[in-house]
Amino acid sequence: MIGFITQEPEKKKRFETPKGKDLIILSEDAVFAPGEGGANSNCAIIGSTGSGKSFSVGIPHLLHAEDESLVVPVAKRKIVDQITPLLKSRGYTIWDLNMSHPEHSSIGYDPCKSIKDGEDMLDLAAAIVGGPSKSLDSSDDPFWGEATQNLIAAIFGLCEYQGDLSMRHAIEVYNELEISYPNGHARTTLDENFEEIICVDPDNQAPRLWSTIVGCASKTASCLKTILNNSFGRMCCDYGKSLFCKPSKKMIDLKELGKKKIALFITTSTSPMCQKISKMLYADLIKQLFNEAEAQGGELKVPVHIMFDDFCTSRVANFAEYVSIFRAARISCTILLQSLDQLSGLYGHHYANVIMDNMDNLCFLGSLNYDTCAEFAKRAGMSVEEVLNMPVGDAIVSRRGWGTRYSRRYPTLDDDVYKQYIANAELSHE
Repeated sequence: MIGFITQEPEKKKRFETPKGKDLIILSEDAVFAPGEGGANSNCAIIGSTGSGKSFSVGIPHLLHAEDESLVVPVAKRKIVDQITPLLKSRGYTIWDLNMSHPEHSSIGYDPCKSIKDGEDMLDLAAAIVGGPSKSLDSSDDPFWGEATQNLIAAIFGLCEYQGDLSMRHAIEVYNELEISYPNGHARTTLDENFEEIICVDPDNQAPRLWSTIVGCASKTASCLKTILNNSFGRMCCDYGKSLFCKPSKKMIDLKELGKKKIALFITTSTSPMCQKISKMLYADLIKQLFNEAEAQGGELKVPVHIMFDDFCTSRVANFAEYVSIFRAARISCTILLQSLDQLSGLYGHHYANVIMDNMDNLCFLGSLNYDTCAEFAKRAGMSVEEVLNMPVGDAIVSRRGWGTRYSRRYPTLDDDVYKQYIANAELSHE
């Protein structure tokens, strides 16, 4: 069978920078306007490390963004400096959240800002704990994780009762916590606060959640305190204080992304704490955007495009459920993957399929993962061997209603906007 690679290549035409706003740019000859042909704007970009996912798809999206808010993770600070002048010239407000070094960040993030009820408190507590702990005698017993979530949610409830529901105040409350063991059973320095809540508001869930530790045997209480230290306690260090405890006017309100044009740059790192809080932020962002869309009558006034670099480094809570209804709220995303197996490994086969089913735009930039190559070989009518041996710089692009085509990755360096705002700026600093 003759595949695309062995076909006689067409005579190359001079590249022309595409025109339009908020373009979906997948490859050199696959550029679309949002909604063109009825397809959604969700994109999955798949390729091994170094295949050009960010540079040939992520950067071009930023170069041609004009009317949508953007959420952009960056590993290198350089791109923030390069793209900011362009976006400001188009009327964007720039939010620069440095989660890698929050002490240098001009803005902060408070996950408590989105809490509306007790369920939200429990959801945030679950995100902080990250699931049941396996640190105690290698036990898979969910009690430890769920009990620790109760304690963190109770601290949030106490903060709310005291009139200051914020991570800053939660850290202060946590730092006051001490446990003693009169008669071998746990008492804490916060017990009187929760007893006061019972007297004033008997239906408040916070005291019931705090009862998880009150009166426990000393060994059980000590184990709970250890897990609490390992989850919430780590957020109370200098890193957390730098991120969560900025002045109120410097704390971002994620709902604003759906009200006016904002480019939120999130500088991340591979540190476990940075990854955990980044995952919390994305889950919080999506939830708040849907709440804002509902408040605006069903869809956001300003569409929001969320980029996920290294999408499979951590699992975003409820992503498979949310992505199915992104379009109705005027939300879209670009996810960058190394392989389809990577997605299945993190989300499970079923939810991985749900996520991919909601991606109307696919760009494959090459990989040695056999299953991924087999999938795109099937789509393109090629042999698996041809796809495995794709030259660097080639791409297979699929779009619903448009078909699957063999192409070349987008020539970012030849883009007129890139040359004007980035290449020229670099030359002027040499």
